[in-house]
Amino acid sequence: MQITINAHVTLEDIYEWLAPFADKMSLYFALEVYFPKFRLHPLAHWNQFVQRAQKLKANELWIDLVPIPAMRGQIDLKYKNRERFSIDLPEYRKSGLREVNFGTVATKEKQLKVWRAIIRAVCKNTSRGMWIWNDIHNTKAFSNRHGYSPRVAAQHAQGLELLPFAGGNRLFIAEPDSASAST
Repeated sequence: MQITINAHVTLEDIYEWLAPFADKMSLYFALEVYFPKFRLHPLAHWNQFVQRAQKLKANELWIDLVPIPAMRGQIDLKYKNRERFSIDLPEYRKSGLREVNFGTVATKEKQLKVWRAIIRAVCKNTSRGMWIWNDIHNTKAFSNRHGYSPRVAAQHAQGLELLPFAGGNRLFIAEPDSASAST
């Protein structure tokens, strides 16, 4: 079953929302780095998350109920656990903050129970609904599929541009007019 949700959040948001899960149950975490070459870095403790993610410039966080094997920064090729939960981490670009994707394709009920609880925590801590602006067509549309945390809302109010997970559109919390969106 595929379960995904998108939201503009910070590493600190992710840390705070997942801390209760890390405290209550045995979860295993690993940071994935795509470039310059694929590397996987297991986290020994959840409290290392923000600092290690920043230092490594990690692209993704893997969460699992079973250990995530890694040897010398590479994933053990025998590990093909589709039951894990993945978070594409926030990416600050020159053009703005890219949206985070939280999701899984898990099918086992044991994992789904935990992953659904994490999705509920994300939904509880984010506001849903954003305006999508398309520069090419100079048009806008409202979508409930995009969310944002209070931290990101404050940064957006101070001028941070918000980008969708994929594509070239921009996102706004308040409805943009054509003059403000075009700048």
